[in-house]
Amino acid sequence: MTTNTDRRSVVDKILKKNEDEWGKGPRIAVQKLLSAGLPHPWMYIYELTQNAVDADARRVCWRSEGDAVTFQHDGSLPLDESHVEGLSKLGASTKGLATVGFMGVGFKSVFARFREACVSGADWRFRFDVEVRRGDLESEVPEWFDTLRPRWDDGIPAPDAGYTTAFLLGRPAEPQRPVTEDLERLASTENRTTLAVLALRGLTHVSVDEVVWELSVDDDVVTVCRSGSETRWRWKALVANYRPDDAAMRRFLEVRQETQD
Repeated sequence: MTTNTDRRSVVDKILKKNEDEWGKGPRIAVQKLLSAGLPHPWMYIYELTQNAVDADARRVCWRSEGDAVTFQHDGSLPLDESHVEGLSKLGASTKGLATVGFMGVGFKSVFARFREACVSGADWRFRFDVEVRRGDLESEVPEWFDTLRPRWDDGIPAPDAGYTTAFLLGRPAEPQRPVTEDLERLASTENRTTLAVLALRGLTHVSVDEVVWELSVDDDVVTVCRSGSETRWRWKALVANYRPDDAAMRRFLEVRQETQD
């Protein structure tokens, strides 16, 4: 039986391994890569939702609390050692070619918006804290290598009842910008197209700050409705299969390898 002591040992081992294996040169590369590769501070909304879909979730919940955000899902694939290691790596995704997050940097999008990320689920409790140093002219320079430094934290709460995994995000990089603006990109009264796409990916419930959206797909007809409302929004999904030829796939793999290098 795996105990909390065993889990903490795994997190400590990953931390030490990353600190030992990443020398000065690679750390500078991480600094440059993430500085240039996280252009949109709201991308974490889509990346974490995709993370839930990959874990076979049917229900997700986004909740803002002041300048912090909590994200939870009910994915049937529980957190394990491989997931902890994957969240603590860069450019080492094990996802297949057909998945969205194939570059292995999806979770790092969180740190374009927040400097703190706590993860819990299946009795795992660990966190990442990105420190900020002062650069030229008192500019703020995030220490991006901290995104590869997981640390165990017994104080992180477990997911709420009905959910299996939780992400608690805090210390926003731009405190003056409301986090509610980020959540509106996922679901708002003006734009529900993202919800239709998520329905096709298997989600049935999306909760955003206590507003619950119910999603369904029946014979390629997607229906989205707000809980408690009689209004329905519908789309017709037109499905087609496409496979690029071998030359295109080969070039795709070459570009991916160049990006990871």
